[in-house]
Amino acid sequence: MVAGVAGLILSMNPALTARQVREILQTTADKIIDPNPDPQLGLRYGTYDAKSHSQWFGYGKVNAFAAVKEAQRRATAQRRLGQVVQQANQTPLTIPDNQPAGVESAITVAQNGMVADLQIQVSLEHEFLGDISVTLVAPSGASRLLQGRTLGQQTDLKQTYNLTTTPSLVGLLGQPARGVWKLRIVDHAPSATGRLLEWQLSLGLG
Repeated sequence: MVAGVAGLILSMNPALTARQVREILQTTADKIIDPNPDPQLGLRYGTYDAKSHSQWFGYGKVNAFAAVKEAQRRATAQRRLGQVVQQANQTPLTIPDNQPAGVESAITVAQNGMVADLQIQVSLEHEFLGDISVTLVAPSGASRLLQGRTLGQQTDLKQTYNLTTTPSLVGLLGQPARGVWKLRIVDHAPSATGRLLEWQLSLGLG
């Protein structure tokens, strides 16, 4: 459990050191408190000291949600945006039915700089959006899932993805902005069809 949460935190914010990850896990853990003495020895070790440590319960129970939110907060707290670049691809694309490779739509960014913030707006239509996944691919090849197969029988998707709504995007902070960004849409099941209408990429450069 702990190793899995630590790995997730590092995937979101690779700049963190092992010590910082450990600190996040410790400070966000749910505290288990037992003020009663041990019935045999009479010891009271069920509370926490100034370092949030208990001799009985350690630092408490790992709270994965709280730890991930804290890692996200740290990754974005010191952002300094020098420039915002906005570009769109408004060329409609048919989404191949039941094709693992899917289809990709590209936006080329000419500006230099490192990504300090990002937002993606997607507009597409499909007869059954539960078949669809949407992934952003950075020029480096790093990718982040924006939309999984969770939309069920909906047919229209007009959605904005950012660091708040899609925490995994934190993993793209610090990436070079210059190059070709791709939006990959995959239809994972047969029968229903659709198309990408347009998408927009907004990058805050540090």
